[in-house]
Amino acid sequence: MSAAAPVVDARQFLRGHAPFSQLREDDLDFLAQHVEAVRFARGDVVLAPGHGAPQACFIVGQGAVEAVRQFGGRRETSADQTVFLVPGDVFPVGALMAQRPASSVYRAAGELDCWRLPKAHFDELLRRSEVFLDFCKRRMAALLELSNQALQASYAAEAAQWRTINAPLESMLRRAPVTCAPDTPIRRVFEEMEKERVGAMLVIETAADGAQSVAGILTRQDVIGRVVLPGVPLDAPIGNVMSAPVLTLDAGESVGAAMLLMAERSIRHVPVTREGRVAGVVTERDLFVLQRRSLRQIGDSIRQARGTGELRVAAEDIRQWSQSLVAQGVSAGFVTRLISRLNDQLSCRLIDLVATR
Repeated sequence: MSAAAPVVDARQFLRGHAPFSQLREDDLDFLAQHVEAVRFARGDVVLAPGHGAPQACFIVGQGAVEAVRQFGGRRETSADQTVFLVPGDVFPVGALMAQRPASSVYRAAGELDCWRLPKAHFDELLRRSEVFLDFCKRRMAALLELSNQALQASYAAEAAQWRTINAPLESMLRRAPVTCAPDTPIRRVFEEMEKERVGAMLVIETAADGAQSVAGILTRQDVIGRVVLPGVPLDAPIGNVMSAPVLTLDAGESVGAAMLLMAERSIRHVPVTREGRVAGVVTERDLFVLQRRSLRQIGDSIRQARGTGELRVAAEDIRQWSQSLVAQGVSAGFVTRLISRLNDQLSCRLIDLVATR
C-alpha cells in the first residue's frame, strides 16, 4: 500500500456515490476531511482474516477489489464465493461493526485507488449520520443473506450422497459380482481382477440347493501381506490366502447400515446378498466418493495416532462430520450411532496410548 494523489477531490468523489450522496452536508464534510487516498498494485492484499480486527474502512475509488469470502470457517470448504467491489463500494462493514476479523480476503484486481477512513472516524460517522448507519445495517443484512445462500448451495451439493442413506443397498449395485471358487489358483484370480478392473474377489461356496455363501474375500490391499511377502506360489488356491469370515448385508438393508459397518469394522468392501445369492459388492468408494475425508480415513487416523495431538485432530474431524450431517438433515439416530462408534474408537486409542507411557 502506498499514498496516492487523489484522482479527484474526496468530497466530489463521495458526492457521486450512494450512500454518501445522501449524507447531510456537514456529515459529508466530516467524511471528506478524514479519508486519505491509498494505492495498491495488482494482487496486493488490502485486507484478510489473518490481519485481525480491521482498523479502517475502505471506499473503492478507481479499479476493483476481488473479495473471496469463506463461509462457516470449515476446512476444505466448497462454499467460497468471489465478488468484485467497484468504485463507491465500502468494505469491510460487517467486520468493523462487529469488531472482528474480516471473513473475506480483499485483493486488488488491478491498479487500485481507495479512500481509507480510520475506524475511530468510521464509528463517529455511524453515530452522527442515520443515513450511514442505516446503509451499514442493510449491508450487513445483505451479507448475512449471501452467507445463508452460499451455505445452502454448499450443503445441497454435499447432500447428494446423504440423500441415499435410507435407500436400500440394492440401489447401489452397479454390476454383477466377480466371484470364484475356493480352489481357484491365485494367478487366475489376479488375472480376472485385472481384466474386470475390480479391487476385490469374492470367494463363493455353492450348496447343493443352489444357495450361495461368501467363504472369503481377497482385496488388492491384501496382496502384499498375504501373497507377496509370505512367498505364496501363484498356483496355490485362493482359499489359502483369503480373508474369512466375511461380513455381508442383505440387499434390503440401507446404505447407512453399510456405512456403519465399514466404520465399525474398518473394511472397504461389503458383499450384498439377495434371496440367498450374492448380488454384488458395495465399496467405500461407492459410499464416500463425494467426501473429502471418509469414515475409514478418520478411523485409520485414530488407530494410527501416536499421541494426543493426533487424536485431537481426529476428534475435530468427528465434530465436523457431525455438524455437516446435522446441517444436511440426516436423522439424529443415524448421526448418533455413527459418532458413537467413532468416539468409542477414539476412547480406546487414548487408553492404549496412556497405558504404553
